[in-house]
Amino acid sequence: MRIAITGGTGFVGRRLARALSEGGHEVVLIARGIDHRDESVRRLAGASFAPIGIDDEDKLASVFAGCDGVAHCAGINREIGNQTYQRVHVEGTRNVVNAAKRAGVRKVVLLSFLRARPNCGSGYHESKWAAEEIVRSSGLDYTVLKAGVIYGRGDHMLDHLSHALRTFPLFALVGLKDTFMRRSGPPRGASHRQSRVDLPRSAVFPLSPCLVLRACHEDSAGFRGPGSHPGRRHR
Repeated sequence: MRIAITGGTGFVGRRLARALSEGGHEVVLIARGIDHRDESVRRLAGASFAPIGIDDEDKLASVFAGCDGVAHCAGINREIGNQTYQRVHVEGTRNVVNAAKRAGVRKVVLLSFLRARPNCGSGYHESKWAAEEIVRSSGLDYTVLKAGVIYGRGDHMLDHLSHALRTFPLFALVGLKDTFMRRSGPPRGASHRQSRVDLPRSAVFPLSPCLVLRACHEDSAGFRGPGSHPGRRHR
């Protein structure tokens, strides 16, 4: 199969690209080209790179031609300049869906957020919900993956903290009692993917390539995965 991935060089997109490539599929990486943390993803077997944004429907339609599906992973977690939630999540998703239809793509997968919902006062959550609604009403075969926290080596958040824990001689923790902290290696017989830093309570920072905490999904056949919100509307 030939799969186009928006946000293809990002944290989630490049891991998806590697998995698809290893499975023998062709991937089209769509990104603005500003993420240089792992440029090796562009050299994957069966991969091609399209340095375009999701704000140009015509260019997207051209790149989507011949693709069996589109994984829409592009998104932002804060607004900077003209990169607003409305422009990226809402208008960008509309462009992706329209371009997919024009190119004859059969399947769209949208990476959304677990708490996406309307009229909640959060521009991020509301824009993610609006993107879901665009996909739901597209008439295409779709899956909406509503992920919670996604983190791992190379992310924008916990990777920096786990690096600090491994390198700083001292690190402050919140609490009233002394806490023993150690770096634990993999259990006997386990792989490096299971290695982690032990911290009090449930604060665990895995060193695995990518980990999703809580997720649910829905698709165009009306299936709702575990954790789906009962108030969500499905086709």
